[in-house]
Amino acid sequence: MAIQKQYLFWLVLLLFVFLLLSYIYHIEKVVYYDKLLLQKIYQLSGTFIDLFFIFITHLGSKTFTYPMLGMLAIIYLLKRHYVLVFCLAVNLFGVRELNWLLKTWFERSRPDLEAVVRASYYSFPSGHAMNSTAFYGFLAYIVWRRFKKNSIWFAAFLLVLLIGLSRIYLGVHYPIDVAAGISAGAAWTILIIVIYEAAVGREMNEACEH
Repeated sequence: MAIQKQYLFWLVLLLFVFLLLSYIYHIEKVVYYDKLLLQKIYQLSGTFIDLFFIFITHLGSKTFTYPMLGMLAIIYLLKRHYVLVFCLAVNLFGVRELNWLLKTWFERSRPDLEAVVRASYYSFPSGHAMNSTAFYGFLAYIVWRRFKKNSIWFAAFLLVLLIGLSRIYLGVHYPIDVAAGISAGAAWTILIIVIYEAAVGREMNEACEH
């Protein structure tokens, strides 16, 4: 399976960023500024802003992405896009499992704050940031393939950024957790895109042969 150069470049870069963040997040000086930035954002909390970020963080949760995946699966199954449905499922379920494994490996504790929402398990990397990057990133790729508008990527990036910011604002993640989640989620998305394009290319070649 040949990987296009631009995919390989971004994959390597994103993995490097994640590995760098996973190396520095426990360094004393980095921890200080990580906590400082968290506190600055967390202190902005207010009733209306709380409601906004609770809604935004919900967009990155499984209670929202699972039903969305189900609807997309039905739509694309009716159109007989079986490879796409498979990649959509592997993308979301796979990234969630990967995030769990990474959290288990690094075992970083949650911020010691009175969080606005409940959050369980470890903190690094952020599951909401990682999972939403993969889910909305691959969704943006599907839409972009049809319309070829760069604004689609910008909208997806903005949404992921807001979801990541919501996790800091609500007091359940450090900024580095979010940055690591986005970089790992983006790397995973690229891998799924490579698999999808390889599978679609194989299907097209087989169709031409017949």
